[in-house]
Amino acid sequence: MKPVDPRLLRATPALRGYLLRLGALAVASAVLVIMQGSLLADVVVSGQQVVAGALTGTGAGIALLVLVTAARAAVVWLSERTAERTCPAVSAGLRQAMLDAVVEHAVTAGTGRGHRDRDGGSGALAVTAGAGLDGMDAYLTRFLPALVMVAVVPPFVLARIAGADLTSALILAVVLPLVPIFMVLVGLATRNRTDRQLAVLGRLSGHFLDVVEGLPTLRIFSRAKAQVEVIRRITDAYREQTMAALRWAFLSSFVLELLATLSVALVAVSVGLRLVSGSLDLRTGLLALLLAPEVYLPLRQVGAQYHATVSGLTAAGAALDVVDAVPAARPGRRLAPTRFDALRLDGVDLRNTGRVDLTVRRGEIVALVGPSGAGKSTVLALLRGALHPARGRVLVDGVDLADLDPAGWQARVAWLPQRPHAVCGGTVADEVRLGRPGAKAAEVAAALAAAGAPPTDQTVGEDGGELSAGELRRVGLARVLVRDAPLVLLDEPGESLDVAAEERVAAAVAALRGRATVVLVAHSAALADVADRIVTISAGRVVADRRLADRTAASRTTLPGPARPPARAALTLPPARPAAASLPPAAASVLPATGSVLPAGMRSRPESAVSHREALALFASARQRFALGILAGALALGCGIGLTATSAWLIVRASQHPPVLTLMVAIVGVRAFGLGRPVFRYVERLTTHDAALRGLARLRSEVFARLVPLAPAALGTHRRGDLLRRFTADVDGVGESLLRGAGPTASAALACAGAVIIVTVMLPAAGIVLAAGLAVAAVLAGPITARRTRAMVTATAVARARRDTEIVSLLDGLDEIVAFGAARARLARLRHRDGEILRLVASWRRSPAWGSAAATFAAGLTLVAVSIVGVAAVRQQALSGVMLGVVVLTTVAAFEPLAGLTAAFAALADARAAAARVFAVLDREPPVGEPVHARRLPDGPLDVRMHGIGMRYSPDGPLVLDGFDLHLPAGARVALVGASGAGKSTVVDLLLRLRDPQAGRVEVGGVDLRDVTTDELYQNVTGMTQDAHVFDATLRENLLIARTGATEAELTGVLERVGLGGWAAGLPDGLATRVGANGERMSGGQRQRLLLARALLADPRVLVLDEPTAHLDPVTEAAVMRTILDVTRGRTVLLISHRTAGFEELDAVVELAGTARTPTLRSAA
Repeated sequence: MKPVDPRLLRATPALRGYLLRLGALAVASAVLVIMQGSLLADVVVSGQQVVAGALTGTGAGIALLVLVTAARAAVVWLSERTAERTCPAVSAGLRQAMLDAVVEHAVTAGTGRGHRDRDGGSGALAVTAGAGLDGMDAYLTRFLPALVMVAVVPPFVLARIAGADLTSALILAVVLPLVPIFMVLVGLATRNRTDRQLAVLGRLSGHFLDVVEGLPTLRIFSRAKAQVEVIRRITDAYREQTMAALRWAFLSSFVLELLATLSVALVAVSVGLRLVSGSLDLRTGLLALLLAPEVYLPLRQVGAQYHATVSGLTAAGAALDVVDAVPAARPGRRLAPTRFDALRLDGVDLRNTGRVDLTVRRGEIVALVGPSGAGKSTVLALLRGALHPARGRVLVDGVDLADLDPAGWQARVAWLPQRPHAVCGGTVADEVRLGRPGAKAAEVAAALAAAGAPPTDQTVGEDGGELSAGELRRVGLARVLVRDAPLVLLDEPGESLDVAAEERVAAAVAALRGRATVVLVAHSAALADVADRIVTISAGRVVADRRLADRTAASRTTLPGPARPPARAALTLPPARPAAASLPPAAASVLPATGSVLPAGMRSRPESAVSHREALALFASARQRFALGILAGALALGCGIGLTATSAWLIVRASQHPPVLTLMVAIVGVRAFGLGRPVFRYVERLTTHDAALRGLARLRSEVFARLVPLAPAALGTHRRGDLLRRFTADVDGVGESLLRGAGPTASAALACAGAVIIVTVMLPAAGIVLAAGLAVAAVLAGPITARRTRAMVTATAVARARRDTEIVSLLDGLDEIVAFGAARARLARLRHRDGEILRLVASWRRSPAWGSAAATFAAGLTLVAVSIVGVAAVRQQALSGVMLGVVVLTTVAAFEPLAGLTAAFAALADARAAAARVFAVLDREPPVGEPVHARRLPDGPLDVRMHGIGMRYSPDGPLVLDGFDLHLPAGARVALVGASGAGKSTVVDLLLRLRDPQAGRVEVGGVDLRDVTTDELYQNVTGMTQDAHVFDATLRENLLIARTGATEAELTGVLERVGLGGWAAGLPDGLATRVGANGERMSGGQRQRLLLARALLADPRVLVLDEPTAHLDPVTEAAVMRTILDVTRGRTVLLISHRTAGFEELDAVVELAGTARTPTLRSAA
C-alpha cells in the first residue's frame, strides 16, 4: 500500500479532514521552529559580548523565547490530541468498510466461504480486521504527521536559511532530494518481503485459531505438544521473514540518517571555514547550524517510523483489497416473491455426472435421501442461493434465482445447516431470536417446546460448548420454526438425537405441512415418513422420486430409523452396583488436588498486578541481545549530541578567526559523529528487533504450550476471538515494550546522563539546571503521561477484546448470520464496540497529549534557564563565549532523546495491559494435572471402571452425572445410550480425561487416571469425540495426527475400511487434497468417516467412539458398523450412539436414564 493510498481516503472520510488539520499545524510548527532558532542565535551572540548590561540586552529575546516555547507546546498538544482522536475513527471506518464488504459479498453469493478460502481463512481475516487495523495507530499518529511535516517544514526552513546563508541552503537543497529517492528504492525492495511477512502472520493466526479449536482432538492423539514445535517453527519463519524485510527497511533509515548527519556536518564545516575567513557572521552561522537539522527531522521521523507502520499499512492494504473485491451490484434484479408456487432445478449439474431436474411445489414436504456425498446438501445450497450452478438454473416460479435480489430471497428462507453454530454466545433465547429478532417470549418458548430444545434461559457457551450436539441441533430447529419463512431447508434435523427427540422433531416438521415448503435431508425413516415425497439422489443424480402413497413396505426398510435393540437384547438388569448418594450442590466446590473444572483465573490478571519487570521477564532469553541494542542506541544518541556540541564549538571558535589547523580536530570530530550516528542506529534497530522477535517466537510457543492442558474445560469461557488476540496482538504488545518502551527509555537515560556530565564539566550550574529540566521533562513525558493513559489503555484493551470476539463470531458464523438476515445487526453491534473505544479515547482527562505538551514546555524553559545561567557566567568571566555556545546547543541536543519518551511509556503501559492478559493464561492451573508419582498402565487388554462419579460443569450448575458407576470388562464392547443431554459425552470426556470428576474416580486397568500421565493415557486410550475437529489441512495431515509414522498404504487402507477409498482416489490431489476449515469441503458423512478413520488408525487398546455413524445414510451406516465390529474384536470399546444398528453383536448396552443419571444395564447378548 502507498504511504497515502487514495483508496483509504475514499473509504475513510475522517482521514481527509485529519490531513487538513495536520497541514495547518505543520505550518505553525515550521514558523515556530524558525523563530526559536533565530532567538537562540541572538542569545548566544549577545552572550559573546562581555560588557555591562549584556544580560539585560538579552531579556527581550529570552522573553520571546519563553512565548515561542509555550506556543510550540500548544502545537504539540493539538497535534497529538488530533491524532489520538482521529486514529480510532479512521481504523473503525476502514474496519466497517471491510466487514461491510465481507457481508455484502456473502449476501450476494449466499455464503461467506469465498472469503474463508483466502490464505489463512477466517483467522487471517479476523486478525486483519481486529489487531491488524489497530496496528494503524503508528501509521496515523506518528508516520502520517511526519509525512505531512515533510511536505511543509523543509521548504519553510530552507527558505529561511537561504535568506540568511545561500551556501548552506544549497548544500542542504542538493542532499535533500537524494533522501526520498533512496527511501523509495529501498521501499520497493522491501515491499515483497513485507507482503510475505503479512502472509506468514496470516497463516500463523489462521493456524492458531484452527489448532485452538482442535486442541481436545490434538490432546487425545498426543499431538498437542508437537504443535508447540510447529508454532515455534512458524514463528521462526515469521522472524526470518520480518528480519529480512527490516534489514532493507532499516537500510533506508540508515541512508537517511547518513545523508542527514553528513549534510549537517558539511554545513557546520562550511560555516566554520567561512567564519574564519570573515565572509560570514556568527549569528548567521548559528542560525544555519540550528535550522539545518530541522530540514531533515521530518524525513528522519518518517524513516524511523515507517518500519513500525508496515504491518498496519499492509493490513490496511489487505482490508482495502477486500473492499475492492466486492462484485458490482447486478442491475435489474427482481424483488423476491413473498410466496411462490414452485421451485425447480432445471438441468443443474451437481457432480459433473449429468443433469438434475427436480420440482418442489408450494406446501410440500420433500425428503432428500441417498448415500453420503451424493449431493443432497448441495441441493439445499442451490435452493437457498448459496451456490450458483455451473450449468443449469434454479427457478422460482419460472424466474431464475440469480435474477432475484439475494437479500430478499434469504429473507424468505429458514435454514438448519448440517452442523449448526451458536453465533450469539448468550442464552438459548438469544440464539432462537436470530431467526426473528422481534419474536415475543411466548413465541420463542413455543418454538423451543416444539423442537424439544433446552429452556430459554440456558446459556449456550462459546460455539455452543455448554450444549450437547443434539441440544444445539434442536435450538437450531427452533430458530427455523420461529422464523415462519415460506421455504424451510433442513439438513439432517434428526442427527445426534435419541428416538424420542427425533420423533418430536419429526412432529415439528410435519406441523409445517401446508404452512411452508419444506426440503429436508434425512437418513432415517422417522423423518422420511413425514414427507409427501421422497427423492433419492445418488452420485449427483435423481434416481428415484416417489410420493408417500407409492412407497411399499420394502422401500420403507431402506430407511431404518434409530431402532431399539431387538427384543432378545432388551433384558433389563439392575445397576451393577447401587447408585452413590447424590452429590450435594456445595460438593462441587470441594475439588480434588488436580485442579478445578472452572479455575479462578478466568478473567484477565489485573494490570496493576503486573510490573514492567514481569512483563520484560517474558523476554529473558533475549536479554543479552537487547542489552547490546540499548548500548548501540545510547551511542547513536550520544553521537547526535556530540555532533551538535562539536559543531557549536567549531562555529563559535571559528568566529574568533583562529588558524585553521586549530579547528582540524573539531572538523574530524564532526565527521566522525556524523558517520557514527547512522551506523549505531542501524545496529541498534537490527539488534533490538531480532531480540524482540526471538523472544516473541518463544513466548508464542510458550503461551500455546500453556493452553494445551487447559483445553477444553478451562477455555470454555474464552471466546476464540479473545484467545486469538491474546496470541497475536497481546503477545506482540509485550514485544512492543522492548522495541518502543524499555529500549528507547534505557538508551535515552544513558545519553541524557552523558549530556549532563558534559555540561556539568563545562558549567556546573548549567549542569544542575539541565539535569533538573531533563528529569522534569522525562517525568512529565513518561510516568505522569503513563499514569494518565493507564485507565484508557486498560479500558480500550477490554473494549478491543470484546470487539475482536464479535469479529471472530461474525466471520465464523457468517453463513447462518447472513441466511437469517442478521448481518446488518451484527455490523451495528461492531460499530457500537468501536464507538465504545472512540468514547474512551475522546475523554481528554485520559489523554497522553498533555504529557507531551508539558514536556515540550519544560524543555523550552530549561533551555531558557541554561541560556540565562550561561550568559551570566560569561559576564562574570566564569565561562568563555565559545563554551557558552557549546553549553546552549548541547542543551538543545540533550532533549532530543526525550522526543520519543511519551510513546515509549505509552508502549510500556500497553505492554502491562497485554502482559496481564498473557499472564492470565500463563498463571492458570490446569484443570487436569499431571501426577507427581506416575503409574504405568498394565500390559494386555484393559478394563474400564467408573466409581460413584459426580459431575457438574459449574459450582452452581445442574448435576450431569450423579453416583454413576460403569464397568467395561477387558475386551468388552459396550454401547452407552440415552436421551440427548443425558451425559453420554461427559462420560467420554471423563474416560479421555479431558475433565476430572468432582466425586468418584475413573480407572483403566485398575489404575486411577489421576495417577497416569496424559501421554501414557492417550497411547492406550483414545478415539473419536462428538466435537472432534477436522483441521484446515490435507487429508494425509488429518490422518497422520493419529499416527505420525503411518505409511501411504495404511492411510489408504483405513480410508477403504470406512468407505472413503474410492472418493479419496478420485480427488485431483489424492491424499494431498485440502479439506477446508473444519472439513467444510467435505459432506457431513465424509467428514464423519474421516474422523472414524483417524480413530481406527490410532489402534488404541481402549477405543472410544462418540456418534461414529452420525450423518450417514442407512446403507453406509451398516457398512461402517460392520467395519467397526470387525476391527475391534478383542479390544475394549465404548460406543456412544443414538442409532442401534449392530448393537446385537455388542456385549452390553448401558442406558443413561432418570433424573439421577444412574445407568441401567441392558444385555446385548
